[in-house]
Amino acid sequence: MGWSMWNDVGIAETISPPAAARILDDPVNVTCFTVHSSGNVFATPVNPYPFTPGNVPPPLVGQVISGYVGPPKNAVVSPRSPGAILDHDGNVNFFAIGTDSYLRLNENDAHGWQSLGGVWTHGVSALSRAGLLECFTVGTDSSLYHRPAKTKPGGAPTWDDWDQIESQLTSAPSAISTGPGRNDVFALGLNGMVEHAYWRSGHDWHWESPKLSQDEFIHGPAVASSAVDQLDLFTVRTDSGIDHRWFDGKSWSSPEDLGGPPPLGVTITSPATIAFDGPEANQVTLVLFAVGTDSHVYFKTWTNR
Repeated sequence: MGWSMWNDVGIAETISPPAAARILDDPVNVTCFTVHSSGNVFATPVNPYPFTPGNVPPPLVGQVISGYVGPPKNAVVSPRSPGAILDHDGNVNFFAIGTDSYLRLNENDAHGWQSLGGVWTHGVSALSRAGLLECFTVGTDSSLYHRPAKTKPGGAPTWDDWDQIESQLTSAPSAISTGPGRNDVFALGLNGMVEHAYWRSGHDWHWESPKLSQDEFIHGPAVASSAVDQLDLFTVRTDSGIDHRWFDGKSWSSPEDLGGPPPLGVTITSPATIAFDGPEANQVTLVLFAVGTDSHVYFKTWTNR
């Protein structure tokens, strides 16, 4: 079926890149997380179906999931890229960096905001698999940092120490797991080039520079996986339009030009993306979120059926 048109999520005054996650008891909607100009975090359910070209869903009202404003003042959520992930126990884990540069976690609002410490210069991305939660962010030395946590039903995550994955990055990371024992992280390096860190069970992290048909980008990339061992990478060009490339395990595709969101076709932050099985048999769905020049969040949907 291909890609839909850009549709307005209904969130205004957005000051951060978006983040996206599925909710366990909601088989249809994708939840879009954003930081509002008030410093509150908004969680808005988005129904990506029907996805016919030109479809415009009814306006949605953002739901404040946490009043993360007030004393101490430096605890207000900053505009740096937030991260959200559904863990295997059905909890939505939302990560955000405060204006004090500390990383904090909110798990379904069940345990309040938990500080993960540090001083971080860019946003955060997270992964989850059975019994394990992992987050990635960038330190003041421009290196990628990784912190895993053990999870158990009904309890707060138990965090290990931070690991440094030495690098020189200039954007927030975007992380994905394409299969058991496989983690991939993408971010912009020096000169705006996409850098790729990959980890395979039993091996150390390794870096590579993917051979893409364009070398320079202006916002951090977003990555999803619509099939085992496949990567779907979204990058923002210097003209603020978005390209989509996919890796089939052997090579990268040519870029697919998705343009930018209304009103001017310009993306002002890093995008966010999520892939999942659709409601029909053998249906795969990709949803892409981006912020337009009017500070509204927009999305478009791709499906193979």
